[in-house]
Amino acid sequence: MTNLYSCGSILAHYNPILEGSGGGVAISTAHAVSNQIIQEITKAKLETTEC
Repeated sequence: MTNLYSCGSILAHYNPILEGSGGGVAISTAHAVSNQIIQEITKAKLETTEC
């Protein structure tokens, strides 16, 4: 699938009670996904502006 991203509690094998890191996982994975989306958008814009 393209354009499908997941972050936070939906990640596989994630157990916030065992790990004690509920907020940290949500924030860090959202940050990683948003960076990836920004890079893909920037790359697409650069490809369309090249002659």
